[in-house]
Amino acid sequence: MNFYCAYKQITDYIPRDAIVVNEGANTMDIGRTVVKTHFPRHRLDAGTFGTMGVGTGFAIAAALYTTSLNKSKKQTPVYCIQGDSAFGFSGMEIETAYRYKLPIVFIIMNNSGIYQGLPRELYDDIMKNEDPFIK
Repeated sequence: MNFYCAYKQITDYIPRDAIVVNEGANTMDIGRTVVKTHFPRHRLDAGTFGTMGVGTGFAIAAALYTTSLNKSKKQTPVYCIQGDSAFGFSGMEIETAYRYKLPIVFIIMNNSGIYQGLPRELYDDIMKNEDPFIK
């Protein structure tokens, strides 16, 4: 399954008024082009800096902000879509979202962004002359 197929499945379920947080290299870049937001200030991502580890915090901040604004109305849902590597930087903050009962849906794209190992060709090239770990 590629990003576009996954995002098609995801966008079918995201409400029109949701705030969308995208984080991670491909997850963020492709998410910008595929996931539509219908209102101003309803998309948060790392921008051109591509900073990783900010998505969970952005989602928590967005949920706290909308919750404080909408005390008498339905809470605005927040969807935080992250690559697996980006999630690894601050994923433990899901406990904070749970503790405050924030309306956040976390979606983690397992695109082998972390711990995927080396491609066979690169490994063979490294090992061609000698074992780099033994001196």
